Amino acid sequence: MVHLADRWGIEQIRHSWTYYSPKFKKAAIERVLAGHESMRDVSLDLGLSNQGTLPRWVKEYIANGYNVIEKKKGRKTHGKEETEGSSSEERSPAERNCRSSQAERDSYDTKRILKKIKCFGYGKREPGKEEIAGVVTELKGDMAIAGSYCSFRETVFM
Repeated sequence: MVHLADRWGIEQIRHSWTYYSPKFKKAAIERVLAGHESMRDVSLDLGLSNQGTLPRWVKEYIANGYNVIEKKKGRKTHGKEETEGSSSEERSPAERNCRSSQAERDSYDTKRILKKIKCFGYGKREPGKEEIAGVVTELKGDMAIAGSYCSFRETVFM
């Protein structure tokens, strides 16, 4: 850290997060592997704020078959997994909101019901039959579920 501050100034250390492109990472890794420079010297030359960054890049580079792989940013989705050829960009807005089959809609609704019932009594006591029935009835109205489907779900929990 002291060497980094001496060379690049205190402002270089204050940055908490910096984006490095895959080309930049590959050039730094090649300097270490092919150029026979030490990781410490290369990270100081490039102004990397953490000495462990370059060793991690080299380790990931070797583990990924000598390829630099850029990690995806953001939170992972909790919905249906996107299959090849069915990404959300390729489908129309109506298709994205519509479930493709009745079985898929039923599965999704079942997950919502189970989640709602699980969260309903969390932290207190076990929810009673009346409370569960009330939640299921509320969900029936929200999701416009057929009565036979919900009665099947009610028998599971009561």
